[in-house]
Amino acid sequence: MFENFYGNQKVKETLVTLIDDGRLSHGILLEGERGLGKKTLAKEIAKAVLCTGESKPCGVCRACKKIEAGVHPDFLYFSGGEGARSFHIDTIREIREAAYVMPNEGAAKVFLLSDVQNMTIQAQNALLKIIEEPPEQTMFLLTCDDTSALLTTILSRLVTLRLQHPSQKECEQALEKLAPEETPERRTEAANTAHGNIGEALALIRDETAMKISTDAKKLLQVLCLGSEYEMLTILYPYERQREQFVRLMDALGRLFCDIALSRYHTARQDTRQYGTRISQQKALKAVELSTAMRDKAIGNANIALLSAGYCGKLKSMV
Repeated sequence: MFENFYGNQKVKETLVTLIDDGRLSHGILLEGERGLGKKTLAKEIAKAVLCTGESKPCGVCRACKKIEAGVHPDFLYFSGGEGARSFHIDTIREIREAAYVMPNEGAAKVFLLSDVQNMTIQAQNALLKIIEEPPEQTMFLLTCDDTSALLTTILSRLVTLRLQHPSQKECEQALEKLAPEETPERRTEAANTAHGNIGEALALIRDETAMKISTDAKKLLQVLCLGSEYEMLTILYPYERQREQFVRLMDALGRLFCDIALSRYHTARQDTRQYGTRISQQKALKAVELSTAMRDKAIGNANIALLSAGYCGKLKSMV
């Protein structure tokens, strides 16, 4: 059961128990950082709800196969954009209208709402009305990176399952199945760089540039705490003629500093918690702002060498 979802054994065991006992909630929220498989797990839950086999989800019945292919008429997917407040009330109105229509061929209608941290307050209030008193034969699966952007009234009506990082070994085992064409050494490198995040490891293994940028961002963070400004500039030097990669590096650093700011909370990445004692939350947030400013200036065609020098100097003065 849940063979397509790797790691998080306790979460899977909880779901299996709820499914076997017939106690699966009408509303489940899957929380965790990008790359941990929230949408994959949501699909597996939907299969369990609509499966016609004996052991649910069986993965081989017509319903399971249609969900996997994304063509089951009773499994509906909704999402906003990438940015904050990009999940609008019009989408919720569409969901509410569809929820009162009887299932086409399954025992229920399952709605997957992805990245609900991007919902506007108006959208959340509209969603609240339907999850408070959901129509019969409906289930709502929500995914989010962080619940802090959601109303407490929304959270109180959902069962929240928090996904954790798989171990590096679990990540390597998953990559062996998901990327069998890659060498064991490359899979190990990707799992190590991604610190067990399977989605991130897959992205890295398929993109040499992404792998280098991720590695350099972590090197810069380490040198910031333990090395010199000159060492930081040495890492940044190759990016002086690679504007697009510099922009991506600033994005990666911004995410790392954001994780450090969250290091006291459960949402922090395991690989950045160690820096929480060296870089305060306030300094980490300032570093996020600085990284974003450097990114924007690079997009605006500023000189990368000057940006790098200014960036290293300002970061060093913060720590």
